[in-house]
Amino acid sequence: MSNFKSVSEAMSEISAKKQSAAGNWKVAVCLGHSDKYDHQVFLLYIESILIEGASLFVTQEDFNLQFSKKVKPFLGKTGLVYSDTERKFKETIEYIYETELIVKDCNIDELVGSVIPDEVVKGYYNNLCVFVNNNLDLFGERKDKTSDDEEINYYNPKIHSGAFLCDSMYMSKYKCSDNSPALALKIEQFKILCDIDLNRYQVKDVVQAFISRGYILTGGSATIDKDLTLSKGNQERCYVLDLSR
Repeated sequence: MSNFKSVSEAMSEISAKKQSAAGNWKVAVCLGHSDKYDHQVFLLYIESILIEGASLFVTQEDFNLQFSKKVKPFLGKTGLVYSDTERKFKETIEYIYETELIVKDCNIDELVGSVIPDEVVKGYYNNLCVFVNNNLDLFGERKDKTSDDEEINYYNPKIHSGAFLCDSMYMSKYKCSDNSPALALKIEQFKILCDIDLNRYQVKDVVQAFISRGYILTGGSATIDKDLTLSKGNQERCYVLDLSR
């Protein structure tokens, strides 16, 4: 990975090569490596002209195949979307290719994780930590079974937003910085407890930023959201968080 541009170098070049697209946004095209793919990845950086700080990274594949799901919601919050907006974006992207304005040699994963300023990411993380620490009754615990094979688990899906992973299996897999139990937080609670400004940032970009800073633990897997059994018969889709940073 040493041959790839640093995040600051890549972002500086992105700023220099952004092109106006569809009136309310600027777009740049990046090319580089991602651990999620076995081939080079084209990444689009889209920045709102109307709302300062509102930006989005999206793969070219997702732009082409999932425009309505992964791009249009951001555009609708940061500018005026018309029936020809997608076409105008594609024309701008084609121009960037033809004029060789592509930002090359990028570490795509690090770049995506950097789209939100450090102080903003830290603010979201602090919001989450403060809420959890002040509302511990809303989070259960997953513990090891007793010697008679009876599962001790205080997680209740009807009242809890997640569970601390106190059992030996999960504590060995998800290492918090101070060796405390990690928190398995239901995905639908993440944006709420972080109090994410959805007019400026995409939840997926906040998630990526959390991963790059060690706030979300992946357990060595490429899968970010985990299907975890927090109590018998109760499997939840969760992010696993280190609240000790």
